[in-house]
Amino acid sequence: MLNFIATSGRKGSKTWLMVCIPLVLSCITHFWNPVGFPPIYIDEGHYLRRTVQVLNGLGPQESLSVYEFPFDHPYFGQTFLASLLSLLGYPQSLSPSLETAENSVKLLYEIPRLMMGVLAVIDTYLVFKIGERRYGRTVGFMSSTIFAVMPVTWFLRMILLENIMLPFLLSSILLFTYVNKGNYIMKKFSLITHHRDFFLVLFSGILFGLASFTKESTVTFIPLLGYLAFTSTDRRWRCRTKIVVVWIIPVIIISSAWPLYAVSTNQFNNWLGGVIYQVERQERGIAEPLNALLEIDPMFSILSILGTIFAIFRAVVQKSRDLFFFFWTVPYFLFLFFIGGAVKYFHFSLLVPVLGIEIGLFIIFISKTFRWKEHSINPLHILAGIAVFGFLSTVLMVSNNLTAGYIEMYSSILHALPQSGDNANMVTMIGKHWARSFYWIPKYVFNQDVRFKVIDPVLFPKYETKDDKVMLLLDKSGVSLIKDNENQEEYIRQIRNLYNNSTKKDSITENWTQASYPSYYPFTSLDSVLGKIGKLDIRTDY
Repeated sequence: MLNFIATSGRKGSKTWLMVCIPLVLSCITHFWNPVGFPPIYIDEGHYLRRTVQVLNGLGPQESLSVYEFPFDHPYFGQTFLASLLSLLGYPQSLSPSLETAENSVKLLYEIPRLMMGVLAVIDTYLVFKIGERRYGRTVGFMSSTIFAVMPVTWFLRMILLENIMLPFLLSSILLFTYVNKGNYIMKKFSLITHHRDFFLVLFSGILFGLASFTKESTVTFIPLLGYLAFTSTDRRWRCRTKIVVVWIIPVIIISSAWPLYAVSTNQFNNWLGGVIYQVERQERGIAEPLNALLEIDPMFSILSILGTIFAIFRAVVQKSRDLFFFFWTVPYFLFLFFIGGAVKYFHFSLLVPVLGIEIGLFIIFISKTFRWKEHSINPLHILAGIAVFGFLSTVLMVSNNLTAGYIEMYSSILHALPQSGDNANMVTMIGKHWARSFYWIPKYVFNQDVRFKVIDPVLFPKYETKDDKVMLLLDKSGVSLIKDNENQEEYIRQIRNLYNNSTKKDSITENWTQASYPSYYPFTSLDSVLGKIGKLDIRTDY
């Protein structure tokens, strides 16, 4: 099969196989068990809360009463996801009900995650085309296959802004590979070609603008697109400058919508505070997420290091003028290192496409440099070994159901809330910051009058709860904090008083935190990297 693919690629016939194979593999790795793996991450609750708010006609901008830092990101992520979900009639079409609460919660997460899977498959195709256009079909096939099967790409299954913006970023990059490099003078169809390139560059700018309107970190890819704009044509500097201007205008217009909206609603200070909050978050540190990547996918991590060394070798020793890899990786990596605030392992998903391309180039270089019995090694044979290992590792990972306990917790919380006909006082849910993910379904799907207060020495005292019913969502650390009688901080004393006047409704433990998984790769990252809730006590004072 591999020889047939290589031969058909060289002959230019049946090259659809080189596209279909990574796409089929990507469908398996991203559509298999979408709601069971990975565990629900708190940011998914944030973005779904904002998405359903848009679906309910409340607009893309949250208020301070819902979230303390509502201006942390632009609006395209929730708007785009709401547009897709509205086509399915989400959430009403799922007929959510308390009688089938567990199934309702499962479906409310499953549908958006399936959409993330669709975007991941699109990403796979875009990676193939970018690799093919810049370095040939073989590199396109190898990079897209790596992108489709390696465990590092299970991040794309999560409902995150990086996963929404990635296809727009890749599409913007791809369009520059279609810009004509030749000089238009004396060409028969020069006017048609000129108009085509104009629209390619303009549309690339629009797509990049939408990516930047999804998350502000997209600004770090402007050097990459500027590099592509200058190197996409062999024409004079004046013409190259025009290309850059045509590209940058829609980027500026679309990106400016976020701060301009804040100015128009007299919330510029809140917007500025939200941006500063994202930069100054105290979870800074890049060593931990890099260690997590090494634990999640050691093969891809090692190959990425080798690919980076090879890229430096090409630039220094071979004096290559191809700086595509450096303009893609260096600005974003420096941003994460110096300014990125709370850096998580999934933030590196934006670098996976170009790392896959560089790994493909490295494999081809190895196959040409080293010989076996005076015969060159077929690079697709090397790829096959990597792909089989990656695919099996990914399937073993994504086949696990790590959300059953979470869904059970959510169902219990829904049942513990006051039912219609009960006293209509607002219910204040109190818990650690991660417990906010239990908030959006009762508020926006079941339309219950609830709000959330985080156990925090600064944020908690800002809200009064005297007339509210209270629900406490306490993990082991929360209970320990309350029962520490030496801690006499005022906000802890208030929560302790609420705790003493409440009754336990339920206590649930996530099933996957038990020692039920093997202690070898790829299961070693389940507990240490993905984290856990552990035991959750649900208490109310009503």
